[in-house]
Amino acid sequence: MADGLDDTLLTDLRRLGMSPDETLIYLYLIKAKSATVADIHKASSFRKKKRPNLYKVLNRMREKTFLHSEVKEGRTLFFPVRPHIVLENLLLQKQMEFEELQSKISLMENRLESIHSAETISLDDIDSSISQFVRTNIPSQWIVNERPSIVKLEGTVKQMSIEFNTRRRFGGDAAGIVFFVFRYPNHIDALRERIISSLRDGMIDALESSKGNGSFAIKDYSFSQEEEIPGFEDTGVPYTKIIVYLNFMKMTGNGGFLVLRLEEFPSWVLGIWASSMDDLTLLLNPLFEKYTFKV
Repeated sequence: MADGLDDTLLTDLRRLGMSPDETLIYLYLIKAKSATVADIHKASSFRKKKRPNLYKVLNRMREKTFLHSEVKEGRTLFFPVRPHIVLENLLLQKQMEFEELQSKISLMENRLESIHSAETISLDDIDSSISQFVRTNIPSQWIVNERPSIVKLEGTVKQMSIEFNTRRRFGGDAAGIVFFVFRYPNHIDALRERIISSLRDGMIDALESSKGNGSFAIKDYSFSQEEEIPGFEDTGVPYTKIIVYLNFMKMTGNGGFLVLRLEEFPSWVLGIWASSMDDLTLLLNPLFEKYTFKV
């Protein structure tokens, strides 16, 4: 509180566009009704300010029609403009700024989206066969969301994770492929459960990191084993469904992950995942069309 003035008024006037000094001076003037620079300078809020700087603020406020001045008996007196006029002018200025911004939103979105969709992460650092597989089978509008991670498992297995932003406007917009590359394909069966557990743990980490207090933050989630993928019945490939409970109007979202093996790449095991079932379908469609699955 400044000189007995209400902090709420200070905050609200600043939100409407007054600077901190303008707010303090205006509130001082509507209480004092009129004042000279010397009077204002004596107030506790302004004692540490230099008088030339006060004159600058007062002149700026006069230009903005927050106050007016009169010279009486050789002294310049400053008077506040009536509050309803000041507030109407401030609100009108905010409305004009809002309308100007609103008119630019579409152009801003296009420019920002063009920057966001530009490829800035290279796949050249990973195996050429994997990078070619990704470029061939990923929807053209998807972009790589983070630098691919490469780790070793059990000494003879490499795990390469590639995550995508699917640019979906509503709902989950993340998807990915995790490549498990075996030096000895006959080790795959022994590590299958480890692979499924790794995928599940990765999804849990991603979900846990998204929890928070925002409107669309994740409240909770659950996993369930499903026999058939919607749209891909009778493939014999089970998948794990993820139901995400959002902290907003009881909304939910769902996605899933599954483990695939392809005849054409006998040393690979693929972990396919997406936060949206629509994106999971987009990811699986070209694979089911081009390759032979090992059940």
